[in-house]
Amino acid sequence: MPIALPLALLKKKYREGLPQRLGFGLARVVPEKFAPRVWLHASSVGEVQAAKALINELLAENDEIDIVVSTMTSHGRNVAIERLPSRVCCVISPLDIPFITARAVKTIKPDVYVCLETELWPSILRNLKKNGAEILLLNGRMSVRSLVTYTSFKRFFSEVLANFNRMAFISTADMKRFVSLGAEESKCRVSGNVKYDLPLPEHKEKLVENFRLMLGIENSSRIFISGSTHTGEEDMLAELYKQMREEVDNFIWMTAPRHLGRITAIENFLIEQGLDYERYTELKHGKQRQHNIILIDVMGELSNLYSLADYVFCGGSLVQKGGHNIMEAALWDKAVFYGPYMNDYKDAVALLEFGQAGLKVNDEKELIEKIRYFEQHQDEYELICHRAGTIAQAQNGASKEQAELILESLNGN
Repeated sequence: MPIALPLALLKKKYREGLPQRLGFGLARVVPEKFAPRVWLHASSVGEVQAAKALINELLAENDEIDIVVSTMTSHGRNVAIERLPSRVCCVISPLDIPFITARAVKTIKPDVYVCLETELWPSILRNLKKNGAEILLLNGRMSVRSLVTYTSFKRFFSEVLANFNRMAFISTADMKRFVSLGAEESKCRVSGNVKYDLPLPEHKEKLVENFRLMLGIENSSRIFISGSTHTGEEDMLAELYKQMREEVDNFIWMTAPRHLGRITAIENFLIEQGLDYERYTELKHGKQRQHNIILIDVMGELSNLYSLADYVFCGGSLVQKGGHNIMEAALWDKAVFYGPYMNDYKDAVALLEFGQAGLKVNDEKELIEKIRYFEQHQDEYELICHRAGTIAQAQNGASKEQAELILESLNGN
């Protein structure tokens, strides 16, 4: 560890926020404690999303709880500040060195510490235990590959896991892997993935009907939605549209760029390609649709628009942008096509692929061929869609269940 410290500090991403990493800077940002306090450690952006779901549930039950969220990098902290309620104190996690973690624990003074997914820091856990905090592992997960590595250090991990009072895992397979490393089964439960605990709106059928009326879409239309696309993907998907419109009657392409600042560039591209389109906001305000490309130029509606789709493509996955949340569409019983670059959502991909509901493609040619295939094999496609919906909907309630574990720990139950 003494060797790791200077080596780590050579990296720019670790030098940023150095006072907080060393425990000194925490006192300047962590407020005085006047209420029960929960410290959630969210290593990366994905865990920040999980923390957000838990925090929303916690504050709905008890808005007097004091919450501190730690992340590993300044980027993660900035994302946490942007996405979490303003009352949440967001800090950079201290280095896992005994005298530093001792200082951090005494400064933050948590009643409950929540480790999300697989962030097992021995020194922090020991100091938390020493200071009487309840320690929870929530949204726990572990890959087979990690298990193989950790098994070589089973005695060490068994001692680390003994610090936890309660543990909740994404799947039964995840729980079994932790138990095989020494976690006490009596402390464990399976509760789903809070990152993908996404409620469907009420009156779903009415929502779909209203969208169809607004956009002038008949039941016989075939709708392809590309969600959260990035630069370069429209070029590929335009070729899909050109081919499929020749083969499928009334084939409609709806595309939603991840960043609205790209709208003008996409419009220019479509014009260059001789492709006529409508803006979604114009249709929303009463314009009658005349063309079969709809450019979604508004934020916040894509997740519900997926309800219209026959085929869905996840943007940011044919180019190296890490992908996006494929569960938003799966929730509507939609199978989702995605490219090879889903690094930010590996757990969602794993859930769908394990359930034989993932549709990975390597490029736009394979995407076209698969849609062409499923047009001729609808029964097979509908089965995959049903599996996807079952998996996505199985995550419902995960946030509430895991938040209840935190509340029970706060209340000493």
